[in-house]
Amino acid sequence: MVDLSQEAGQRVFAFELDRTGTRDLSLFSPDRNLQRFALEGVLTALQQPEAEKVSGLGNEVNLDASLPMKIRGQMTADEWFDSRLTAAQRRFVEHPLTSGVRLVGPAGTGKTIALAVKCLRDLKQTQDPRPKRFLFLTHAAKTANDVEALILSMEPELAIKYLASDRPELVVSTLWSLANRQMRYDLDGLTPVSLDGHDGREFQADLLNDVIDEYLSGDWVAYRSACSQPFTDYMQSPPDSKVRRFFLWELLNEFACVLDAEGVKSQTDLRQQYLNEKRKGWMMVLASKEERHVVLDLYDRFRAGLRGMKAIGGDQMVTDFL
Repeated sequence: MVDLSQEAGQRVFAFELDRTGTRDLSLFSPDRNLQRFALEGVLTALQQPEAEKVSGLGNEVNLDASLPMKIRGQMTADEWFDSRLTAAQRRFVEHPLTSGVRLVGPAGTGKTIALAVKCLRDLKQTQDPRPKRFLFLTHAAKTANDVEALILSMEPELAIKYLASDRPELVVSTLWSLANRQMRYDLDGLTPVSLDGHDGREFQADLLNDVIDEYLSGDWVAYRSACSQPFTDYMQSPPDSKVRRFFLWELLNEFACVLDAEGVKSQTDLRQQYLNEKRKGWMMVLASKEERHVVLDLYDRFRAGLRGMKAIGGDQMVTDFL
Protein backbone atom coordinates (compact mmCIF):
# COMPACT_ATOMS: atom_id res chain seq x y z
CA MET A 1 0.00 0.00 0.00
CA VAL A 2 1.39 3.42 -0.98
CA ASP A 3 0.44 6.62 0.86
CA LEU A 4 0.81 9.64 -1.43
CA SER A 5 -0.72 12.27 0.85
CA GLN A 6 0.70 15.75 0.39
CA GLU A 7 1.44 16.19 4.08
CA ALA A 8 3.37 12.96 4.53
CA GLY A 9 4.98 12.55 1.14
CA GLN A 10 5.34 9.08 -0.35
CA ARG A 11 5.37 6.25 2.15
CA VAL A 12 5.19 2.54 1.43
CA PHE A 13 3.41 0.11 3.74
CA ALA A 14 4.08 -3.59 3.15
CA PHE A 15 2.16 -6.47 4.71
CA GLU A 16 3.26 -10.10 4.83
CA LEU A 17 1.86 -12.97 6.87
CA ASP A 18 4.45 -14.92 8.89
CA ARG A 19 2.64 -18.08 9.97
CA THR A 20 5.62 -19.42 11.92
CA GLY A 21 6.39 -16.24 13.84
CA THR A 22 10.13 -16.79 13.39
CA ARG A 23 11.07 -14.24 10.73
CA ASP A 24 12.87 -11.02 11.59
CA LEU A 25 10.85 -7.95 10.54
CA SER A 26 14.00 -5.83 10.35
CA LEU A 27 15.26 -8.00 7.47
CA PHE A 28 12.18 -7.42 5.33
CA SER A 29 12.38 -4.95 2.42
CA PRO A 30 9.57 -4.19 -0.06
CA ASP A 31 9.90 -4.99 -3.77
CA ARG A 32 10.60 -1.55 -5.26
CA ASN A 33 9.97 -2.80 -8.79
CA LEU A 34 6.51 -3.87 -7.75
CA GLN A 35 5.97 -0.42 -6.29
CA ARG A 36 7.16 1.27 -9.50
CA PHE A 37 4.94 -0.89 -11.70
CA ALA A 38 1.97 -0.13 -9.48
CA LEU A 39 2.55 3.62 -9.63
CA GLU A 40 2.94 3.54 -13.40
CA GLY A 41 -0.47 1.93 -13.67
CA VAL A 42 -2.32 4.45 -11.51
CA LEU A 43 -3.32 6.81 -14.33
CA THR A 44 -4.42 3.95 -16.54
CA ALA A 45 -6.54 2.55 -13.73
CA LEU A 46 -8.17 5.91 -13.10
CA GLN A 47 -9.02 6.33 -16.77
CA GLN A 48 -10.98 3.10 -16.94
CA PRO A 49 -14.73 3.79 -17.21
CA GLU A 50 -16.77 2.68 -14.25
CA ALA A 51 -19.19 -0.14 -14.79
CA GLU A 52 -22.80 0.97 -14.54
CA LYS A 53 -23.93 0.53 -10.96
CA VAL A 54 -27.13 -1.18 -9.97
CA SER A 55 -28.75 0.81 -7.21
CA GLY A 56 -30.56 -0.89 -4.39
CA LEU A 57 -32.92 2.08 -4.33
CA GLY A 58 -34.41 1.39 -7.77
CA ASN A 59 -33.79 3.43 -10.91
CA GLU A 60 -30.52 5.31 -11.10
CA VAL A 61 -28.75 7.32 -13.81
CA ASN A 62 -25.00 7.90 -13.43
CA LEU A 63 -23.45 10.90 -15.18
CA ASP A 64 -19.81 11.25 -16.17
CA ALA A 65 -17.77 14.31 -17.13
CA SER A 66 -18.60 14.10 -20.85
CA LEU A 67 -20.96 17.08 -21.05
CA PRO A 68 -20.28 18.26 -24.63
CA MET A 69 -20.39 22.01 -24.03
CA LYS A 70 -19.93 23.93 -20.82
CA ILE A 71 -21.17 27.21 -22.31
CA ARG A 72 -24.93 27.37 -22.03
CA GLY A 73 -25.77 30.27 -24.30
CA GLN A 74 -29.39 31.15 -25.04
CA MET A 75 -30.88 27.73 -25.63
CA THR A 76 -34.34 26.41 -24.88
CA ALA A 77 -34.92 23.25 -22.89
CA ASP A 78 -35.75 21.36 -26.09
CA GLU A 79 -32.58 22.60 -27.80
CA TRP A 80 -30.56 21.47 -24.81
CA PHE A 81 -32.19 18.07 -24.99
CA ASP A 82 -31.78 17.64 -28.75
CA SER A 83 -28.23 18.86 -29.21
CA ARG A 84 -26.32 19.23 -25.96
CA LEU A 85 -27.31 16.62 -23.39
CA THR A 86 -25.42 13.34 -23.12
CA ALA A 87 -27.15 10.00 -23.56
CA ALA A 88 -27.25 9.52 -19.77
CA GLN A 89 -28.80 12.95 -19.25
CA ARG A 90 -31.45 12.31 -21.92
CA ARG A 91 -32.24 8.96 -20.33
CA PHE A 92 -32.89 10.76 -17.06
CA VAL A 93 -35.00 13.48 -18.69
CA GLU A 94 -37.16 10.88 -20.45
CA HIS A 95 -37.71 8.78 -17.34
CA PRO A 96 -41.48 8.64 -16.63
CA LEU A 97 -42.90 10.37 -13.59
CA THR A 98 -44.69 7.19 -12.56
CA SER A 99 -41.59 5.85 -10.81
CA GLY A 100 -38.66 7.34 -8.94
CA VAL A 101 -35.19 7.80 -10.38
CA ARG A 102 -31.94 8.88 -8.77
CA LEU A 103 -29.49 11.11 -10.68
CA VAL A 104 -25.89 10.49 -9.64
CA GLY A 105 -22.67 12.22 -10.66
CA PRO A 106 -19.81 14.36 -9.35
CA ALA A 107 -19.73 18.13 -9.62
CA GLY A 108 -19.65 19.45 -13.18
CA THR A 109 -21.36 16.48 -14.83
CA GLY A 110 -24.58 18.35 -15.63
CA LYS A 111 -27.01 17.21 -12.94
CA THR A 112 -28.54 20.68 -12.55
CA ILE A 113 -28.94 21.12 -16.32
CA ALA A 114 -30.64 17.72 -16.61
CA LEU A 115 -33.00 18.47 -13.72
CA ALA A 116 -33.96 21.87 -15.13
CA VAL A 117 -34.56 20.45 -18.62
CA LYS A 118 -36.68 17.63 -17.18
CA CYS A 119 -38.87 20.00 -15.18
CA LEU A 120 -39.47 22.30 -18.16
CA ARG A 121 -40.08 19.55 -20.71
CA ASP A 122 -42.46 17.64 -18.45
CA LEU A 123 -44.38 20.81 -17.66
CA LYS A 124 -44.68 21.72 -21.34
CA GLN A 125 -45.63 18.24 -22.49
CA THR A 126 -48.27 17.45 -19.89
CA GLN A 127 -51.65 16.48 -21.36
CA ASP A 128 -53.31 15.93 -18.00
CA PRO A 129 -56.19 18.37 -17.35
CA ARG A 130 -54.90 18.65 -13.80
CA PRO A 131 -51.63 20.62 -14.00
CA LYS A 132 -48.48 19.02 -12.68
CA ARG A 133 -46.51 20.81 -10.01
CA PHE A 134 -42.77 20.43 -9.51
CA LEU A 135 -40.66 21.14 -6.44
CA PHE A 136 -36.93 21.66 -7.01
CA LEU A 137 -35.22 21.47 -3.60
CA THR A 138 -31.60 22.50 -3.04
CA HIS A 139 -29.19 22.53 -0.12
CA ALA A 140 -27.85 26.06 -0.64
CA ALA A 141 -29.71 29.32 -1.28
CA LYS A 142 -27.19 30.26 -3.97
CA THR A 143 -27.96 27.06 -5.84
CA ALA A 144 -31.69 27.83 -5.73
CA ASN A 145 -31.03 31.29 -7.19
CA ASP A 146 -28.79 29.82 -9.89
CA VAL A 147 -31.43 27.24 -10.84
CA GLU A 148 -34.12 29.92 -11.19
CA ALA A 149 -31.77 31.98 -13.37
CA LEU A 150 -31.02 28.91 -15.52
CA ILE A 151 -34.72 28.15 -15.99
CA LEU A 152 -35.46 31.78 -16.89
CA SER A 153 -32.65 31.75 -19.46
CA MET A 154 -34.04 28.59 -21.11
CA GLU A 155 -37.71 29.57 -21.28
CA PRO A 156 -38.09 33.28 -20.37
CA GLU A 157 -41.85 33.58 -20.94
CA LEU A 158 -42.91 30.16 -19.73
CA ALA A 159 -40.58 30.32 -16.74
CA ILE A 160 -42.26 33.45 -15.40
CA LYS A 161 -45.62 31.68 -15.64
CA TYR A 162 -44.28 28.53 -13.99
CA LEU A 163 -42.38 30.29 -11.22
CA ALA A 164 -44.38 33.42 -10.41
CA SER A 165 -48.09 32.62 -10.78
CA ASP A 166 -50.41 32.63 -7.77
CA ARG A 167 -50.18 28.84 -7.65
CA PRO A 168 -46.78 28.22 -9.24
CA GLU A 169 -46.29 25.00 -11.16
CA LEU A 170 -42.56 25.05 -10.41
CA VAL A 171 -41.13 25.99 -7.02
CA VAL A 172 -37.36 26.29 -6.55
CA SER A 173 -36.37 26.51 -2.90
CA THR A 174 -34.05 25.31 -0.20
CA LEU A 175 -35.52 22.67 2.10
CA TRP A 176 -35.26 25.08 5.04
CA SER A 177 -37.04 27.89 3.22
CA LEU A 178 -39.86 25.51 2.33
CA ALA A 179 -40.11 24.28 5.93
CA ASN A 180 -40.16 27.85 7.22
CA ARG A 181 -43.03 28.81 4.91
CA GLN A 182 -45.08 25.76 5.84
CA MET A 183 -44.46 25.77 9.60
CA ARG A 184 -44.93 29.56 10.11
CA TYR A 185 -42.37 29.86 12.87
CA ASP A 186 -42.85 33.63 12.80
CA LEU A 187 -46.18 33.15 14.57
CA ASP A 188 -44.25 31.75 17.53
CA GLY A 189 -41.71 34.56 17.42
CA LEU A 190 -38.97 32.23 16.15
CA THR A 191 -36.41 32.99 13.46
CA PRO A 192 -34.51 30.28 11.53
CA VAL A 193 -30.77 30.48 12.05
CA SER A 194 -30.51 30.36 8.25
CA LEU A 195 -32.49 29.26 5.21
CA ASP A 196 -29.24 28.02 3.66
CA GLY A 197 -28.12 24.51 4.60
CA HIS A 198 -24.39 25.26 4.70
CA ASP A 199 -24.64 28.57 6.57
CA GLY A 200 -27.11 27.10 9.04
CA ARG A 201 -24.84 24.16 9.86
CA GLU A 202 -21.85 26.48 10.31
CA PHE A 203 -23.80 28.69 12.71
CA GLN A 204 -24.97 25.70 14.75
CA ALA A 205 -21.44 24.29 14.84
CA ASP A 206 -20.12 27.59 16.23
CA LEU A 207 -22.84 27.67 18.88
CA LEU A 208 -22.16 24.05 19.89
CA ASN A 209 -18.43 24.77 20.06
CA ASP A 210 -19.11 27.47 22.67
CA VAL A 211 -21.43 25.08 24.55
CA ILE A 212 -18.67 22.44 24.76
CA ASP A 213 -16.12 24.95 26.06
CA GLU A 214 -18.53 26.07 28.77
CA TYR A 215 -19.35 22.46 29.67
CA LEU A 216 -15.65 21.57 30.03
CA SER A 217 -15.29 24.10 32.83
CA GLY A 218 -18.30 22.73 34.73
CA ASP A 219 -20.20 19.43 34.62
CA TRP A 220 -17.62 17.61 32.48
CA VAL A 221 -15.58 16.72 35.56
CA ALA A 222 -18.41 14.50 36.84
CA TYR A 223 -18.33 12.26 33.74
CA ARG A 224 -14.77 12.47 32.43
CA SER A 225 -13.36 9.49 34.34
CA ALA A 226 -16.10 7.17 33.03
CA CYS A 227 -15.72 8.20 29.39
CA SER A 228 -13.53 6.40 26.87
CA GLN A 229 -10.21 7.88 25.82
CA PRO A 230 -11.36 8.70 22.25
CA PHE A 231 -14.45 10.53 23.55
CA THR A 232 -12.34 12.40 26.11
CA ASP A 233 -9.87 13.40 23.41
CA TYR A 234 -12.70 14.73 21.26
CA MET A 235 -14.19 16.72 24.14
CA GLN A 236 -10.86 18.22 25.22
CA SER A 237 -9.51 18.94 21.73
CA PRO A 238 -8.68 22.60 20.92
CA PRO A 239 -11.78 24.56 19.82
CA ASP A 240 -10.28 25.44 16.42
CA SER A 241 -8.77 22.02 15.66
CA LYS A 242 -9.82 19.57 12.94
CA VAL A 243 -10.53 17.01 15.66
CA ARG A 244 -13.03 19.33 17.36
CA ARG A 245 -14.56 20.19 13.98
CA PHE A 246 -15.15 16.51 13.26
CA PHE A 247 -16.65 16.04 16.73
CA LEU A 248 -19.02 18.98 16.17
CA TRP A 249 -20.37 17.46 12.95
CA GLU A 250 -20.80 14.09 14.65
CA LEU A 251 -22.72 15.67 17.52
CA LEU A 252 -24.93 17.71 15.18
CA ASN A 253 -25.76 14.55 13.26
CA GLU A 254 -26.61 12.80 16.54
CA PHE A 255 -28.85 15.71 17.52
CA ALA A 256 -30.63 15.76 14.16
CA CYS A 257 -30.89 12.06 13.29
CA VAL A 258 -31.44 10.59 16.76
CA LEU A 259 -32.48 13.09 19.43
CA ASP A 260 -34.62 15.41 17.29
CA ALA A 261 -35.91 12.58 15.12
CA GLU A 262 -37.05 10.53 18.13
CA GLY A 263 -38.50 13.54 19.91
CA VAL A 264 -36.32 13.12 23.00
CA LYS A 265 -36.22 16.74 24.18
CA SER A 266 -37.64 16.78 27.72
CA GLN A 267 -39.57 13.49 27.72
CA THR A 268 -38.21 11.44 30.61
CA ASP A 269 -39.10 8.02 29.21
CA LEU A 270 -37.46 8.74 25.85
CA ARG A 271 -34.37 10.12 27.55
CA GLN A 272 -34.04 6.94 29.61
CA GLN A 273 -34.51 4.87 26.49
CA TYR A 274 -31.75 6.85 24.77
CA LEU A 275 -29.40 6.24 27.69
CA ASN A 276 -30.00 2.49 27.83
CA GLU A 277 -30.95 1.22 24.37
CA LYS A 278 -28.54 -0.63 22.11
CA ARG A 279 -26.81 1.68 19.65
CA LYS A 280 -27.35 1.04 15.95
CA GLY A 281 -24.39 0.68 13.64
CA TRP A 282 -24.93 3.99 11.84
CA MET A 283 -25.06 6.02 15.06
CA MET A 284 -22.25 7.99 16.63
CA VAL A 285 -19.96 5.76 18.69
CA LEU A 286 -20.75 6.25 22.39
CA ALA A 287 -19.01 3.63 24.50
CA SER A 288 -20.73 4.20 27.84
CA LYS A 289 -23.88 5.51 29.47
CA GLU A 290 -21.86 8.45 30.79
CA GLU A 291 -20.96 9.49 27.26
CA ARG A 292 -24.64 9.51 26.37
CA HIS A 293 -25.30 11.65 29.46
CA VAL A 294 -22.74 14.14 28.17
CA VAL A 295 -24.37 14.20 24.73
CA LEU A 296 -27.79 14.81 26.32
CA ASP A 297 -26.35 17.63 28.44
CA LEU A 298 -24.78 19.24 25.37
CA TYR A 299 -28.05 18.81 23.47
CA ASP A 300 -30.04 20.51 26.24
CA ARG A 301 -27.62 23.43 26.43
CA PHE A 302 -27.47 23.74 22.66
CA ARG A 303 -31.27 23.95 22.44
CA ALA A 304 -31.34 26.41 25.34
CA GLY A 305 -28.86 28.60 23.46
CA LEU A 306 -31.13 28.65 20.41
CA ARG A 307 -34.18 29.43 22.56
CA GLY A 308 -32.31 32.30 24.17
CA MET A 309 -31.83 33.81 20.72
CA LYS A 310 -35.46 33.06 19.77
CA ALA A 311 -34.04 30.99 16.93
CA ILE A 312 -34.68 27.53 15.54
CA GLY A 313 -32.02 25.32 14.01
CA GLY A 314 -32.21 23.91 10.51
CA ASP A 315 -32.28 20.30 11.66
CA GLN A 316 -35.22 20.98 13.98
CA MET A 317 -37.05 22.71 11.11
CA VAL A 318 -36.64 19.67 8.88
CA THR A 319 -37.80 17.35 11.66
CA ASP A 320 -40.90 19.48 12.29
CA PHE A 321 -41.68 19.71 8.59
CA LEU A 322 -41.24 16.03 7.79
